[in-house]
Amino acid sequence: MNLLWIPIWFLIIFAAVFGWRAFQVRSNGIEFSKYGKEDIGYRVIGPAALIYFYHVLALPLGWPGIAGKPIGEYALVGWLGVGVIAGGLGLVLWGLFSFKNSMRIGIDSITPGSLITTGAFAVSRNPLYTGFNLYLLGQFLIYPSWFFLVFLLVAMFMLDRQIRQEETFLRAQHAELYAGYSQKVRRYL
Repeated sequence: MNLLWIPIWFLIIFAAVFGWRAFQVRSNGIEFSKYGKEDIGYRVIGPAALIYFYHVLALPLGWPGIAGKPIGEYALVGWLGVGVIAGGLGLVLWGLFSFKNSMRIGIDSITPGSLITTGAFAVSRNPLYTGFNLYLLGQFLIYPSWFFLVFLLVAMFMLDRQIRQEETFLRAQHAELYAGYSQKVRRYL
């Protein structure tokens, strides 16, 4: 398989599983995504995602773009990127199933759900965000260009910002339980 298609397959698998889990949570009457609804800065996510998806597809399909030339198909760094992407996908999928019925993306102050500390959340307080950052790092190793490096750095900053907002909420919501949990389990890995 051509390495250039690996990031695309990750996105397809992620979207399918995430959509399925979101459907499950919604069928229980829970709005699972509150991501960015309280922050005007997150309005750029839609346009940025379109530009990003175009460039993910542009390289393997030979479309024009600003992402630059990918690394050779058999290069060691590219295969390292595949491994990093596989680890990121594994962490994301494990996190999605570990959420159970408390799956929330963002801050849900109306129906917050319980604090999940088992499964992937026993390894990372933020397995979905961490796994997605790993995906972006692996993608950069496969597509080493300034475009994907900038996208990786901006995404890491934005996700870290979201994580810190969620942590403030969880500290207030779950007090001592969250304090003990955050002492045992790291923010990322």
